[in-house]
Amino acid sequence: MPNGNGRIKLSANFWHDEFECSCGCGDGIVSNDLIELLQALRVAVGPLLVTSGIRCKSYNKRIGGAGRSWHCPRNGVSYAADITYLHKDDRTDYNILKLWVLADLSGAKGIGLYKGRLHVDQRPTEKARWIDKSWAWKSDTE
Repeated sequence: MPNGNGRIKLSANFWHDEFECSCGCGDGIVSNDLIELLQALRVAVGPLLVTSGIRCKSYNKRIGGAGRSWHCPRNGVSYAADITYLHKDDRTDYNILKLWVLADLSGAKGIGLYKGRLHVDQRPTEKARWIDKSWAWKSDTE
């Protein structure tokens, strides 16, 4: 529902413009199931930042995204977002792993672990889990 500034509110804490393709094409909408998942995570851990939401195929290719990325709209709907904690001090390895567990317990279909962020999606197919090569656990003693 648009507010006075023309922004469209998707949930208590998320707005459509947070998910728009970075190229400015205006392609797609966000899956309601994804918004429900993200809102549940937001309630559990506090403020989250969407670092990547909808991606048109051109932009996805330009940034090296997966060829069949769930960020790219299918029938006009995007099912994926990359998220992290809003506050930089909260972006610890421990907190990102905590977010992974909460996403899994909250019913995320796809979860990818990256350094400082998490990919979550509500793909309408089977579950998927992966860890990117950017991820490396660092202990407090190193």
